[in-house]
Amino acid sequence: MTILIAILTLSMGVQAHSDKAATSTSSRSNTQHNIAIQCVGPEKKPCSAAQVSDINRGISAGKRMHQALADIKTVAPSGTDGTLTCTQNNGQPCTTEQVQAVGEVANSLKCSINYNSSKSNMGNLK
Repeated sequence: MTILIAILTLSMGVQAHSDKAATSTSSRSNTQHNIAIQCVGPEKKPCSAAQVSDINRGISAGKRMHQALADIKTVAPSGTDGTLTCTQNNGQPCTTEQVQAVGEVANSLKCSINYNSSKSNMGNLK
């Protein structure tokens, strides 16, 4: 049920980015701007391993519908403070657009993704 909510949320929130992503997401890498990602659960505590696993299931479920998610290999915890790494299928870090799509999945699970990249200001996806 939560994955279905994630897909519906994505169809509303990320649909506008899909056409643009289809032509550019897989060819762009994040090497010029690394993104620091932090996941916060509904209790305002760092996301648990189970919550990150749910986010990955939501990403997998949305891959067929949204190009921004299609090129994501995995989102994994990289610290106990909720820090995450997001990796594309080609081994490169996720793009800002992909992190935003991950944030939409997380939102549907009552989690929020905060990110900061050298090319943008801090983003807070609630």
